[in-house]
Amino acid sequence: MARLEALPGGDSAKAKEAANQAVELFKEDNSKLSQAIMLRGRLSDDAEKRLGDLNKAIELDPENVEAWRARASHYLARGELKEAIDDLNRLLEDDEENQAIRLTVAEALINMEQFDEALKQIDTAIEQQPTATAYILKAQTLALQEKVDEGIEALDEALKLDARDASALSMRARLYYSQDRLALAAEDVRRWLQVIPDNPDAILLRSLISAAQD
Repeated sequence: MARLEALPGGDSAKAKEAANQAVELFKEDNSKLSQAIMLRGRLSDDAEKRLGDLNKAIELDPENVEAWRARASHYLARGELKEAIDDLNRLLEDDEENQAIRLTVAEALINMEQFDEALKQIDTAIEQQPTATAYILKAQTLALQEKVDEGIEALDEALKLDARDASALSMRARLYYSQDRLALAAEDVRRWLQVIPDNPDAILLRSLISAAQD
């Protein structure tokens, strides 16, 4: 009942009440108690109580993957990146090919300006399963290191996988523009506008390119 009421459109008060009842009912079963406390923590509006419940859930059942995920999300939301990375790496120990988790680790490392470590995670994700998302994140990381040519190469790979990826087209257009490669930038903007017509960012960049071309 707590899980159902926690869904969009549910009653959060009823969800919390049901979670509290579950905690009382499952005191003799650590696995179920861990799930109940984890859910109670996720429903809490108090950050400290939430973290306390998530810590307790993991203590009761270290195999509770959902609790590890929830605590990592809590840390990410509060900008506690090192703690989030520790929890995400714990999840990767059991699920090494989970690209979503690995790329989340990479994003946290980028926010900590640990670009080389982030690239290692991204390259591992690409080796396991090449996706446009991974190549785009690699391009972002390289651009932050001012390795524009390598960033463009990563976006080339992203667009081989999905020629209509607006994020890849927009980023490559901006990188081309930064290098004064205006014809290539204009072509990417044209393709970008085919995917998302009347996109204001694309129109703005098109105007800047036109100005640079006189």
